[in-house]
Amino acid sequence: MSQIDLSPPLLRPPVRDSMWSVADWVSIQLRREALLRHVPRGANVLEFRAGAGHFTEVLHQLGCGISVADPSLAELRSTRAYAVARGFESSIQAWYHTDILALDGVADAAHDAVVAYGGALSHASQQRHEALAECRRVLRPAGVLAIDVLSLWGTLHRHLSRIVGRDIAYSRSVIRSGDVVAGGRELHLFRAAELRAFLSQAGFKIISLFASSVLSTGREVPRWPDAGAWRELLEYERAACVERGCLESGTRLVAVAHRY
Repeated sequence: MSQIDLSPPLLRPPVRDSMWSVADWVSIQLRREALLRHVPRGANVLEFRAGAGHFTEVLHQLGCGISVADPSLAELRSTRAYAVARGFESSIQAWYHTDILALDGVADAAHDAVVAYGGALSHASQQRHEALAECRRVLRPAGVLAIDVLSLWGTLHRHLSRIVGRDIAYSRSVIRSGDVVAGGRELHLFRAAELRAFLSQAGFKIISLFASSVLSTGREVPRWPDAGAWRELLEYERAACVERGCLESGTRLVAVAHRY
Protein backbone atom coordinates (compact mmCIF):
# COMPACT_ATOMS: atom_id res chain seq x y z
CA MET A 1 0.00 0.00 0.00
CA SER A 2 1.37 3.38 -0.99
CA GLN A 3 1.50 6.40 1.27
CA ILE A 4 0.25 9.94 0.78
CA ASP A 5 1.99 13.05 2.08
CA LEU A 6 -0.38 15.96 1.65
CA SER A 7 -1.48 18.55 4.16
CA PRO A 8 -5.15 18.23 5.13
CA PRO A 9 -7.49 21.14 4.50
CA LEU A 10 -6.97 23.88 7.06
CA LEU A 11 -9.44 23.66 9.93
CA ARG A 12 -11.31 26.86 10.65
CA PRO A 13 -8.97 28.88 12.91
CA PRO A 14 -10.24 29.45 16.46
CA VAL A 15 -11.73 32.77 17.49
CA ARG A 16 -11.52 34.48 20.85
CA ASP A 17 -13.81 32.96 23.49
CA SER A 18 -14.00 29.68 21.55
CA MET A 19 -13.43 26.31 23.23
CA TRP A 20 -10.21 25.86 21.24
CA SER A 21 -6.98 27.66 22.05
CA VAL A 22 -4.48 28.34 19.29
CA ALA A 23 -2.37 25.47 20.71
CA ASP A 24 -5.37 23.11 20.46
CA TRP A 25 -5.84 24.09 16.82
CA VAL A 26 -2.17 23.51 16.01
CA SER A 27 -2.24 20.17 17.83
CA ILE A 28 -5.16 18.88 15.78
CA GLN A 29 -3.59 20.02 12.51
CA LEU A 30 -0.24 18.37 13.27
CA ARG A 31 -1.83 15.10 14.34
CA ARG A 32 -3.93 15.05 11.17
CA GLU A 33 -0.78 15.54 9.13
CA ALA A 34 0.93 12.66 10.95
CA LEU A 35 -1.84 10.32 9.86
CA LEU A 36 -1.58 11.46 6.24
CA ARG A 37 2.17 10.97 6.34
CA HIS A 38 2.37 7.57 8.00
CA VAL A 39 -0.89 5.62 7.59
CA PRO A 40 -0.90 3.75 4.25
CA ARG A 41 -3.75 4.38 1.84
CA GLY A 42 -6.43 1.75 2.05
CA ALA A 43 -5.25 0.48 5.44
CA ASN A 44 -7.48 -1.37 7.86
CA VAL A 45 -7.45 0.98 10.88
CA LEU A 46 -8.71 0.74 14.44
CA GLU A 47 -9.32 4.17 15.97
CA PHE A 48 -9.83 4.36 19.72
CA ARG A 49 -11.92 7.25 21.07
CA ALA A 50 -12.58 8.95 17.74
CA GLY A 51 -14.41 11.76 19.52
CA ALA A 52 -15.52 14.54 17.20
CA GLY A 53 -14.30 12.59 14.18
CA HIS A 54 -11.62 15.03 12.95
CA PHE A 55 -9.07 12.22 12.62
CA THR A 56 -11.62 9.67 11.42
CA GLU A 57 -12.34 11.91 8.45
CA VAL A 58 -8.65 12.01 7.54
CA LEU A 59 -8.56 8.19 7.60
CA HIS A 60 -11.62 8.20 5.32
CA GLN A 61 -9.78 10.54 2.92
CA LEU A 62 -6.97 7.97 2.84
CA GLY A 63 -9.45 5.33 1.70
CA CYS A 64 -9.08 3.35 4.92
CA GLY A 65 -11.50 0.82 6.31
CA ILE A 66 -12.12 2.11 9.83
CA SER A 67 -13.21 0.43 13.05
CA VAL A 68 -14.09 2.76 15.94
CA ALA A 69 -13.78 1.69 19.58
CA ASP A 70 -14.92 3.67 22.62
CA PRO A 71 -16.01 2.82 26.16
CA SER A 72 -18.76 5.45 25.91
CA LEU A 73 -21.92 4.77 23.91
CA ALA A 74 -22.58 8.51 23.83
CA GLU A 75 -19.22 9.12 22.18
CA LEU A 76 -19.84 6.37 19.63
CA ARG A 77 -23.16 7.99 18.76
CA SER A 78 -21.47 11.39 18.45
CA THR A 79 -18.82 10.02 16.10
CA ARG A 80 -21.48 8.28 14.01
CA ALA A 81 -23.53 11.49 13.77
CA TYR A 82 -20.47 13.41 12.58
CA ALA A 83 -19.66 10.71 10.01
CA VAL A 84 -23.21 10.81 8.69
CA ALA A 85 -23.21 14.61 8.53
CA ARG A 86 -19.88 14.66 6.68
CA GLY A 87 -20.80 11.79 4.35
CA PHE A 88 -18.22 9.18 5.29
CA GLU A 89 -20.19 6.73 7.44
CA SER A 90 -19.66 4.02 4.80
CA SER A 91 -15.91 4.02 5.58
CA ILE A 92 -16.60 2.88 9.16
CA GLN A 93 -16.87 -0.89 9.03
CA ALA A 94 -17.27 -1.73 12.72
CA TRP A 95 -18.20 -0.12 16.02
CA TYR A 96 -16.88 -1.51 19.31
CA HIS A 97 -18.25 -0.52 22.71
CA THR A 98 -15.11 -1.49 24.60
CA ASP A 99 -12.16 -0.17 26.56
CA ILE A 100 -8.54 0.07 25.49
CA LEU A 101 -7.54 -2.25 28.35
CA ALA A 102 -9.50 -5.08 26.75
CA LEU A 103 -10.44 -4.53 23.12
CA ASP A 104 -13.19 -7.15 23.21
CA GLY A 105 -14.21 -8.49 19.84
CA VAL A 106 -11.09 -7.23 18.05
CA ALA A 107 -9.01 -10.10 16.66
CA ASP A 108 -5.26 -10.46 17.04
CA ALA A 109 -3.21 -8.74 14.29
CA ALA A 110 -6.42 -7.61 12.60
CA HIS A 111 -5.34 -4.06 11.72
CA ASP A 112 -2.68 -2.33 9.61
CA ALA A 113 -2.80 0.71 11.90
CA VAL A 114 -4.06 1.66 15.36
CA VAL A 115 -4.81 5.30 16.19
CA ALA A 116 -5.17 6.17 19.89
CA TYR A 117 -5.23 9.93 20.12
CA GLY A 118 -6.92 11.84 22.92
CA GLY A 119 -4.35 10.88 25.55
CA ALA A 120 -5.76 7.35 25.87
CA LEU A 121 -2.57 5.89 27.32
CA SER A 122 -2.23 8.75 29.81
CA HIS A 123 -5.82 8.13 30.91
CA ALA A 124 -4.99 4.44 31.38
CA SER A 125 -2.57 5.67 34.07
CA GLN A 126 -1.27 2.74 36.14
CA GLN A 127 -2.62 0.31 33.52
CA ARG A 128 -0.91 2.03 30.58
CA HIS A 129 1.34 -0.98 29.94
CA GLU A 130 -1.71 -3.24 29.60
CA ALA A 131 -3.36 -0.70 27.29
CA LEU A 132 -0.31 -0.55 25.04
CA ALA A 133 -0.12 -4.34 24.98
CA GLU A 134 -3.72 -4.44 23.72
CA CYS A 135 -2.86 -1.97 20.95
CA ARG A 136 0.03 -4.21 19.95
CA ARG A 137 -2.11 -7.35 20.08
CA VAL A 138 -4.61 -6.08 17.49
CA LEU A 139 -1.88 -4.62 15.25
CA ARG A 140 -0.19 -6.73 12.59
CA PRO A 141 3.62 -7.01 12.55
CA ALA A 142 5.16 -3.85 11.00
CA GLY A 143 1.81 -2.10 11.46
CA VAL A 144 1.54 1.58 12.38
CA LEU A 145 0.70 2.88 15.85
CA ALA A 146 -0.20 6.58 16.18
CA ILE A 147 -0.69 7.88 19.73
CA ASP A 148 -0.52 10.99 21.81
CA VAL A 149 0.12 11.22 25.54
CA LEU A 150 -0.05 14.10 27.98
CA SER A 151 3.33 15.77 28.49
CA LEU A 152 4.61 16.44 32.01
CA TRP A 153 6.59 19.61 31.36
CA GLY A 154 4.26 20.82 28.62
CA THR A 155 1.28 20.56 30.96
CA LEU A 156 3.13 22.51 33.63
CA HIS A 157 4.17 25.02 30.95
CA ARG A 158 0.59 25.63 29.87
CA HIS A 159 -0.93 25.67 33.37
CA LEU A 160 1.91 27.25 35.34
CA SER A 161 -0.26 29.98 36.84
CA ARG A 162 -2.54 27.33 38.36
CA ILE A 163 0.38 25.44 39.90
CA VAL A 164 2.77 27.98 41.40
CA GLY A 165 1.72 28.99 44.90
CA ARG A 166 -0.58 26.00 45.42
CA ASP A 167 0.28 22.70 47.15
CA ILE A 168 4.04 22.49 46.60
CA ALA A 169 4.36 19.00 48.12
CA TYR A 170 1.74 17.65 45.71
CA SER A 171 3.33 19.44 42.74
CA ARG A 172 6.69 17.93 43.62
CA SER A 173 5.14 14.47 43.75
CA VAL A 174 3.60 15.00 40.30
CA ILE A 175 6.95 16.05 38.86
CA ARG A 176 8.65 13.07 40.46
CA SER A 177 6.14 10.41 39.41
CA GLY A 178 4.20 11.90 36.48
CA ASP A 179 0.98 10.83 38.22
CA VAL A 180 -1.71 13.44 38.74
CA VAL A 181 -5.40 13.53 39.66
CA ALA A 182 -7.48 15.89 37.52
CA GLY A 183 -11.24 16.10 37.43
CA GLY A 184 -11.43 13.15 39.79
CA ARG A 185 -9.44 10.91 37.44
CA GLU A 186 -5.88 9.70 37.71
CA LEU A 187 -3.67 10.50 34.73
CA HIS A 188 -0.05 9.81 33.86
CA LEU A 189 2.06 12.61 32.37
CA PHE A 190 5.04 11.51 30.28
CA ARG A 191 8.52 12.83 29.75
CA ALA A 192 9.86 12.33 26.21
CA ALA A 193 12.57 9.87 27.29
CA GLU A 194 10.00 7.89 29.26
CA LEU A 195 7.71 7.64 26.22
CA ARG A 196 10.59 6.41 24.06
CA ALA A 197 11.42 3.68 26.58
CA PHE A 198 7.73 2.84 27.08
CA LEU A 199 7.22 2.14 23.37
CA SER A 200 10.55 0.42 22.80
CA GLN A 201 10.11 -1.98 25.71
CA ALA A 202 6.65 -2.91 24.40
CA GLY A 203 8.01 -3.91 20.99
CA PHE A 204 7.66 -0.73 18.94
CA LYS A 205 10.14 1.26 16.85
CA ILE A 206 9.48 5.00 16.87
CA ILE A 207 9.53 6.62 13.43
CA SER A 208 8.24 10.06 14.46
CA LEU A 209 8.09 11.89 17.79
CA PHE A 210 7.01 15.51 18.17
CA ALA A 211 5.29 17.95 20.49
CA SER A 212 1.67 18.80 19.77
CA SER A 213 2.48 22.51 19.83
CA VAL A 214 5.38 24.55 21.11
CA LEU A 215 5.30 28.17 19.97
CA SER A 216 1.58 28.59 20.59
CA THR A 217 1.23 26.79 23.94
CA GLY A 218 -0.16 29.25 26.48
CA ARG A 219 -0.81 31.95 23.85
CA GLU A 220 -4.08 33.75 23.32
CA VAL A 221 -5.84 33.38 19.99
CA PRO A 222 -4.35 36.05 17.68
CA ARG A 223 -6.46 38.32 15.47
CA TRP A 224 -4.96 37.28 12.16
CA PRO A 225 -6.98 38.37 9.15
CA ASP A 226 -6.45 35.49 6.74
CA ALA A 227 -5.50 31.83 6.41
CA GLY A 228 -1.99 32.71 5.24
CA ALA A 229 -0.90 33.74 8.74
CA TRP A 230 -2.25 30.50 10.21
CA ARG A 231 -0.40 28.46 7.59
CA GLU A 232 2.75 30.40 8.46
CA LEU A 233 2.27 29.50 12.13
CA LEU A 234 1.97 25.81 11.17
CA GLU A 235 5.20 26.03 9.19
CA TYR A 236 7.04 27.33 12.26
CA GLU A 237 5.35 24.83 14.56
CA ARG A 238 6.31 21.88 12.33
CA ALA A 239 9.95 22.91 12.60
CA ALA A 240 9.89 23.61 16.34
CA CYS A 241 7.89 20.59 17.44
CA VAL A 242 10.50 18.05 16.32
CA GLU A 243 13.46 19.85 17.89
CA ARG A 244 14.91 17.80 20.76
CA GLY A 245 14.93 20.84 23.02
CA CYS A 246 11.27 21.60 22.31
CA LEU A 247 9.72 18.14 22.72
CA GLU A 248 8.78 18.75 26.35
CA SER A 249 7.13 22.13 25.70
CA GLY A 250 3.79 21.08 24.19
CA THR A 251 0.89 19.73 26.22
CA ARG A 252 1.05 16.45 24.29
CA LEU A 253 3.77 14.21 22.95
CA VAL A 254 2.78 12.60 19.64
CA ALA A 255 4.44 9.37 18.50
CA VAL A 256 4.16 7.21 15.43
CA ALA A 257 5.77 3.78 15.65
CA HIS A 258 5.97 0.44 13.88
CA ARG A 259 5.26 -2.82 15.67
CA TYR A 260 8.20 -5.22 15.66
